[in-house]
Amino acid sequence: MNSIGKNFQATDTIEQKITFFIDLLSSVSTLTYESFYLLDLSNKRLLYVSENPFPLYKLSQEELISKGFDFYLSFLNEKEREFFLWLQRVGRKKMNEVDEARRLSSFLTYDFHVCLPNKKQVLVNRKIKPLTIGTEKDIELALAIDTLSSNTHWGNIRFYSDDPIFYEELSLTTLQWKKKRKVVLTPAEQEMVILSSQGWNMKQIAEMMNKSIDSIKHYRKKLLAKMGVKNIGAAIVASINGRKL
Repeated sequence: MNSIGKNFQATDTIEQKITFFIDLLSSVSTLTYESFYLLDLSNKRLLYVSENPFPLYKLSQEELISKGFDFYLSFLNEKEREFFLWLQRVGRKKMNEVDEARRLSSFLTYDFHVCLPNKKQVLVNRKIKPLTIGTEKDIELALAIDTLSSNTHWGNIRFYSDDPIFYEELSLTTLQWKKKRKVVLTPAEQEMVILSSQGWNMKQIAEMMNKSIDSIKHYRKKLLAKMGVKNIGAAIVASINGRKL
């Protein structure tokens, strides 16, 4: 998830930037299952919701926009709601600490529960990606992306920059950021995850990679252990969230 968009001129207004990103996201949203939200962090405005809003919210594009910047808070339980109000400030501060030249290549990701009408809770992953930097040198516009989480508990607050080796995770115990080493996939593991994400089965993947099915099973077993997940679907989601694809 590298920087998105174009190099804006100093004379470009925020309205021109908003128009550009809405046009871009409108085109991209038809090609993916992910739900996009364009945020104005400077003024706490929800500017755009993709035509495929996250189905668990059970609200239309227009209904979500009418709820405004903090629409997702109404779907959280009380404990998580209070925490993520705090996280909004901490996460934005963390992203603004990165030097300006690298800031647009960073993103923040975390998991939260969406509370359904039947009282069940579903774990959702959100990524926050800076898009533009304002005149005050703070993040101005940002992209939010919601998908189902591959994790088993809420939190998992991680900050990814362009560092090829490390990412940072916010400890829920100490409330401090800690550096952690990224999972590095071999070329064969990367190819297997990509082909799996395209819907090919193990036999087909073995043929495409010119390997035996036993070799593919071995790759998959090592991959799941390395990523700490139980199935290939979770590995695909984790790879996308951790920027391994």
